[in-house]
Amino acid sequence: MSYKTDNVIVGSYVIVTYGDKLYPGIVEKIDHDEYEVNAMCQVEGNKGHFRWPYREDKIWYNKECVLEAIPPLVFIRRGVFDCPAIRKYL
Repeated sequence: MSYKTDNVIVGSYVIVTYGDKLYPGIVEKIDHDEYEVNAMCQVEGNKGHFRWPYREDKIWYNKECVLEAIPPLVFIRRGVFDCPAIRKYL
């Protein structure tokens, strides 16, 4: 899998891998080849829909876990966002 992190800056939306799952999130900090990302959680029953968790889910990811920068997510309703960019990995 190729990684597209050259254009990742603080404030970028990205797709990260954690275990065997994928999550969109926002880059909060960058330290060399590590990225602190505030990740969203998946809405049950829909692989392309995500929401912000009740408590922030900030984790440091190494470069290999940040797949690419993506456009901002699309607001659907009641705190639910669509992430079209993640579908190509599903």
